[in-house]
Amino acid sequence: MSLLPILKVDPRAPSEEQELDFELAFQLRLTKAERFALMFQRSRQIAEELLRRGYRRPFEIAKRS
Repeated sequence: MSLLPILKVDPRAPSEEQELDFELAFQLRLTKAERFALMFQRSRQIAEELLRRGYRRPFEIAKRS
């Protein structure tokens, strides 16, 4: 994946609508493959953070001895 430019929201932005427009503009700049790569990367980050904080994986919770 190529390096992406850093986009910034105007701190004086008064509404969530401007933030949504910003997010949509960013997403439209990405290819489908880049969007999926970001989605999978974020999913892995969340899973790793949950494990670090003591949450177990679903199969470990359901497993009975």
